Amino acid sequence: MPTCWAPSDGSSWERRPAWSSSGSGLTFFQGASLGDPAGLFTSSLDGKVRRAVDITQDHVLDEAALADLVRAAVAFNEKA
Repeated sequence: MPTCWAPSDGSSWERRPAWSSSGSGLTFFQGASLGDPAGLFTSSLDGKVRRAVDITQDHVLDEAALADLVRAAVAFNEKA
């Protein structure tokens, strides 16, 4: 089951979460609005809104950069 950021103020789920986990990657529903200085986004790069980080078994992931990206997504959602 995907893990999604939930608004801490109890607001409606009508607003999409900024990110979710699919088990093989992370989809950032507002990823085009986020900076990606580490170049983690590997999917949906041509889209106007969504971006994704695909994770495979052999993938070496920059955990600190991913944590920064998730924090940025949460901050983006809190502003929305």
